Amino acid sequence: MEPLRADDPARIGDYRLVARLGAGGMGRVFLGRAPSGDPVAVKVVHARFARRQDRRDRFAREIAAVRGIDPAYVAPVVDHDADAAEPWLATAYLPGLTLRQAVELHGPLPGPSVRTLAAALARALTAIHRAGVLHRDLKPSNLVLTPDGPRVVDFGIARPDGADTITMPGTLLGTPGYLPPERIRDRRSGRPDDVFALGAVLVYAATGEGPFGSGSAPVLLYRTQFEEPRLDALRAVLGGEPDLVDLIADCLARDPLRRPAAADLAGRIARFPDPVGTRWLPDDVAAGVTHADGAIPVTRGPRARARSRRAVLSLGAATAVLASLGPSAHGMRPAAGVRTGGAGARTPLWTYRSPDGANGHWFTRPTVAGDVVYVGSTRGLHAVNCARGELLWTANRGFPVRSGVLATTDAVLFSDGALCSVQASDGSPAVGWREPRVPPTGVPAVSGDRVLVCDSTGRLSAYDGRTGAPDWRLRLTDRDADTDRARLDGALDAVAAGGLVYAAPAGLFAVDPAARDVRWRFEAATDAPAVHGGAVHTAGGEHVHALDAATGTVRWSRGLGRRVTGGVTVADGLVFAGDDSGRLHALDVRTGRPRWRFDTGGPLRAAPAVAAGTVYAGSDHDRLYAIGTSDGRLRWSHPVGRQTNVRPQIWRDRVLVCLDFTRLCAFRL
Repeated sequence: MEPLRADDPARIGDYRLVARLGAGGMGRVFLGRAPSGDPVAVKVVHARFARRQDRRDRFAREIAAVRGIDPAYVAPVVDHDADAAEPWLATAYLPGLTLRQAVELHGPLPGPSVRTLAAALARALTAIHRAGVLHRDLKPSNLVLTPDGPRVVDFGIARPDGADTITMPGTLLGTPGYLPPERIRDRRSGRPDDVFALGAVLVYAATGEGPFGSGSAPVLLYRTQFEEPRLDALRAVLGGEPDLVDLIADCLARDPLRRPAAADLAGRIARFPDPVGTRWLPDDVAAGVTHADGAIPVTRGPRARARSRRAVLSLGAATAVLASLGPSAHGMRPAAGVRTGGAGARTPLWTYRSPDGANGHWFTRPTVAGDVVYVGSTRGLHAVNCARGELLWTANRGFPVRSGVLATTDAVLFSDGALCSVQASDGSPAVGWREPRVPPTGVPAVSGDRVLVCDSTGRLSAYDGRTGAPDWRLRLTDRDADTDRARLDGALDAVAAGGLVYAAPAGLFAVDPAARDVRWRFEAATDAPAVHGGAVHTAGGEHVHALDAATGTVRWSRGLGRRVTGGVTVADGLVFAGDDSGRLHALDVRTGRPRWRFDTGGPLRAAPAVAAGTVYAGSDHDRLYAIGTSDGRLRWSHPVGRQTNVRPQIWRDRVLVCLDFTRLCAFRL
């Protein structure tokens, strides 16, 4: 990746170009930004070829080829214009490393990783052929290892299966070492070509060289036609995988009729594991793939096995290798300061759009209770079934509900200038609350039979949960906290745990509701806390603190270098906190020592959610990120559009989140 040059366009179609990914004989490839902010790879045909109809035909064929393939296996097309003065194609940007980069930087893959790669490639090739497309240039630099698994890219010389070729007589398109003998000899193309290339790619993945060794193009073409594939090194490396060696050897059969079809390969490897995230890769390769998407582990263990001689490239030499890949640059690692935006988007299990329509609508702060998710808008409170995304009822119609809610067995409480309560069964009015002079704000808390809520001047009020009558009020601070609400965000929420109620209008207060008195106060905290294992975890300024729940004494404090926003979450032995630069920090819950850090593309203004070894963090105007709690590696991500205060919620096997101020979506964990 390199900066744009003086003669590079600043914009193609609706896409703002931000960097040059590479160039090849056919055209140039740029990193671009869609209007939504999502990264795209924009491929533009060279001007000198735009006047040639054969090159336009070839480019149009590439567009048609990729559009017809299951996007789970390729970089999906997001936009194109084959009729432009300089035709262009925009695909989803695939962050990660190409197989070529991974092997050159870290050495050949071990047997289990090659087995998983074989399964992924066989399924991808089956999908490509099922779409009626021949790739015709499958090779290590056209296979991207992404945080979501391997993807096949660069269909620049692909064509529909059975279509006449437009290749000029005497020319040979493809890459020596991965071309089958009949293609070299007769210029014939068919599905067995891609199967042969698949076998060659797997040999490279396992040994660091193709099945015909290394050398000049004429040497490789000669060996392919007149010599047998060199599989001794493959057998030595995959000695414990004889079925995998046999599969690769069958793919490389000289007679194309003896090669298995892609669908047959998929059947033979049905018992091979599917790639899940990056866990199928060696640690250093997985770290490289994840780092290309923004994750920066604090520590990284060395790899014990030997590397190939090409893995000793310096960082500068490696960068030169990346810049030389030409039109296969979809998987290049980003340069410093250029963020890729995460892995490709997931498909929601369901999407709920308010019956009020998008006009004036504003979803905020979803809350899950039982099998229902409650979400507020400018026109009321919505109760939605978590399993199917169906609206159950709406309440407070015509009035805004911008704050979060508290759901009990029988009622749902919320406050936004008024403390309200509705029946959980149907949204009908419940308790009639008698309001104090100063409107309450934030999420209420329940302690025993009392409902407690903090108001904008720093006063904690208690109400009888059965009648709504005021019980008592306790002024925590004389400070006018109303002017700080935007900065504190959810800090005025009340949290009940261990017989105490915590509120943070200016500093953190631990209140004993039975004694109606402040048990202790911690001056430095400004965010609502997370209570776990006898400790209260909170944040203030640039620090995260762990306090003794009984006394408020400091167990540890850790500075993060930037202001912490949105509160903290405790799970899996870690404390998770986001800052205003977009970094998610994982700290050891006992010591506060950093375990890893993940960089996103926007401020993290809401506490993340954690489930099944994954932390879900939403970045303003950017993406929802699913990150492994143990290693800080990206599992998947999805754009959130214009949404701010992205607050994911967990229900059983799915994560629920508001997107673009108009939608509530559920994704599988």
